[in-house]
Amino acid sequence: MNERVMFEGMRAEKRRSLRDLVTRANGLVSAIHIQTHPFLKVEELRVDQIASQARDLEKHVYKIRALMDEIAALNRELGEDEDG
Repeated sequence: MNERVMFEGMRAEKRRSLRDLVTRANGLVSAIHIQTHPFLKVEELRVDQIASQARDLEKHVYKIRALMDEIAALNRELGEDEDG
């Protein structure tokens, strides 16, 4: 298999994974935002659920950053700009 084709396939798969992770992260941001609206009384906050979602969001953000770095490395390997 041509090395370039292999790198392009790897990049396409990483881009799909990145889109999925960003979608999930955006969902978590929305959920956290809804649960922390300013008209909710402090004693009504579901802090256990908010904290859990925040931890999940943190994990997603770390994975997103790692995937972005991997995609950038593949772009450099392919001789393309960062948006490739």
